[in-house]
Amino acid sequence: LVSVDLYMADKQTVPPPPSIHTENVPPIPIDVYNSTEQYQNTRVCSFEDWFGDEILLGTRFGESRQIHKVSQPLGMRKQITFGSERAGGAYTLPGKPGFLYVRDKGGNENWQIYYYNPTNGKSVQLTDGKARYTSLSVSKDSNTLFFSSNRKNPKGANVFSAPLTDLTRAWNEDEIQCLIPDEGTWYNSAMSPDGKQMLVRRYASITESYLHVYDIGNKEKRAIYSDFTFGDDETPKFGLSAWLNTDTILTTSTAGGSDFKRLLSYSLSTKKVDVISNIDWNCSDVDCPSEGPAFGFVTNEDGVSQLYICSRESPNVQQNVTSLFPKMAVIQSIAFNDNGTKLAVNLTTPQTPGDIFVLENFGDVQKVDAMKVTRWTESEVGGLPVQDFVVPTLIHYPTFDGRKIPSFVYRPAEAPKNGGKYPVLIHTHGGPESQVLPNFMPYYQFLIKELGCVLLDPNVRGSDGYGNKYLLLDNGYLREDSVKDVGGLLDWVDSQEDLDSSRVGIFGGSYGGYMVLASLIHFGARLKCGVEIVGISNFVTFLENTSEYRRDLRRNEYGDERDPDMRAHLEKISPNNNVDKITKPLLIAQGANDPRVPANESEQMKKAILDKGGVCWYILAADEGHGFGKKHNLNFYQNAQFLFWKQYLLD
Repeated sequence: LVSVDLYMADKQTVPPPPSIHTENVPPIPIDVYNSTEQYQNTRVCSFEDWFGDEILLGTRFGESRQIHKVSQPLGMRKQITFGSERAGGAYTLPGKPGFLYVRDKGGNENWQIYYYNPTNGKSVQLTDGKARYTSLSVSKDSNTLFFSSNRKNPKGANVFSAPLTDLTRAWNEDEIQCLIPDEGTWYNSAMSPDGKQMLVRRYASITESYLHVYDIGNKEKRAIYSDFTFGDDETPKFGLSAWLNTDTILTTSTAGGSDFKRLLSYSLSTKKVDVISNIDWNCSDVDCPSEGPAFGFVTNEDGVSQLYICSRESPNVQQNVTSLFPKMAVIQSIAFNDNGTKLAVNLTTPQTPGDIFVLENFGDVQKVDAMKVTRWTESEVGGLPVQDFVVPTLIHYPTFDGRKIPSFVYRPAEAPKNGGKYPVLIHTHGGPESQVLPNFMPYYQFLIKELGCVLLDPNVRGSDGYGNKYLLLDNGYLREDSVKDVGGLLDWVDSQEDLDSSRVGIFGGSYGGYMVLASLIHFGARLKCGVEIVGISNFVTFLENTSEYRRDLRRNEYGDERDPDMRAHLEKISPNNNVDKITKPLLIAQGANDPRVPANESEQMKKAILDKGGVCWYILAADEGHGFGKKHNLNFYQNAQFLFWKQYLLD
């Protein structure tokens, strides 16, 4: 640290990290690093699993996210895993001293399974290092692991099992059994309380999936999706699932004529389906312990979470307990401990980092006053007064076809500088089937505080969270309708007296990167500049080169480039074929190991812009994938972005 400080003091600029290649990016002045330092030293933590009475969590103390353990409320977070590559997905093994977790390399998302042994402090890689391993679930006796992998089918994923009896070495090939060899993408999930059955799901797209029950003893699966009622033109759709008891399944689904994923119960013996969450919003999480008096579920209501506790014996006896937690919370996950007496709630708000709270005393779900919430973690915020962080308001603005589009609006507390108007930054999210939520976003707050910008965060058509019909509004030939929703937001900016419509920038990543490029093409006269990271520049080359296990899933969303008519359409709307219409400065950032949007997408866009004489700053990280996860790389990218905004948005 001393040598870096001396270097900066002498040179007045900071060079890129060794892993970063840049083109046309000017030297980053020290004052930029100094102004962003506190915001870049905030932390968040994510709940991983209960570890007896302790909690395993993921957070970053060094360069990358690692597994930590906390033994008591607000206790010390003891780091367990180490290394330059991120670790996550911790899964405890009842009756065994350690736990499982996954790690990839250089952001390639080729997740490998490890066992951490606390007796010697070492980790053993159990998998081959070649295939991708996800969806871990453990047998009741902790002797068998079930998981999903593309080791047999590179175009999808199958469900496998492997022994957990010898955790001192990697698995032999003959120890790994394929339980579901069918074509497609299959994921395993919840184990039944008696350990005899497991839920499995074939996933076709975010709007199409098929739920089955797998009998572990007989090694047979039974389709149960056909026992649910769907419309004639509607495909089955199932999400998160759990077991209420050995006969009853809890699952989220649009079955029963709903536009939203409600929480339903299903009896294996009677095939009866009942509605648990009769709410016209998505159920975003559910958990039910193998024992205990209650279970819980979360709904996403216009971007803000609501938490419900339900009686196990009478599921329709339920209570909204959201008032016990910080306001405007986004609940990222919930998890009961083994005996069902405690519920871990991982949440964030615009003023609260991702942290873990524990709910107790819910034996009578209707007695909210008797319940107790204890905060278990309090993540660092870089010394910043988070009470001054801007809390967004939610608007619904009109767009080209009369629909109303939801958007979060972050306005600075201070008046515009020099008595003028606020410059504007628009963020476009990825997915496209994801959803922006009012999370703890220190970099947003930096842009609002230091640049004096109003930040707009819309959920354009095609976003999740607003119903199945809304989700499908941008599919295939409708792709550019979502871009038109950005035009509707620019119209809204024009109508606001305190916003400067002559100083509007746009930024986004992945599909949001495509949205940046498309917006600069369609609304270049109304935008000053743009920043895109890991963005799609040509849908045909993207579909041909994205990882094989993702390709068919993405064709369901964007269209099949093998069809001549669709191919012509995708080429027509692809940004690199319309580069002459991009006349404003652009910053492009990319991870070299990206398995989703290959680096060639950014390379070809950069080249096309520079070949026509345009302005393009370019950042390529050799040790990153779909986004920047290592702190030194993320810091440099954010600081370069800040310098870009100052030069091209504010000046």
